[in-house]
Amino acid sequence: MIGDKLKKLRKQNGIYQKDLAETLSVSKSTVAMWETGNRMPDIETVKRIADYFGVTVEYLIGGSESDHSKEVSENDIKFALFHGAEGITDEMYAEVKQFAEMVKLREENKRKDKK
Repeated sequence: MIGDKLKKLRKQNGIYQKDLAETLSVSKSTVAMWETGNRMPDIETVKRIADYFGVTVEYLIGGSESDHSKEVSENDIKFALFHGAEGITDEMYAEVKQFAEMVKLREENKRKDKK
């Protein structure tokens, strides 16, 4: 059920219903109704929720835990960042990963500061 998964994701990420509601431009009571199963978000909103939490739509609408994350391989990342894996040193790739972690931490801190 989407409501259970939404609630789980929200709590795992330390996000209040009101904060998620603001992000999605809906009311807090709408988020509460989604979580209790009294209402269902439309498909566009489901896509936005999936993007926000970094999960797949399939996971939200009933997929298994293996559908949870939008995991990509190291080669996928290298291709996306450098248009191929040739010429990419381990040091370059490690630096990109370190930068990504820094950005992730910064965004988590921003969310915490809003609370």
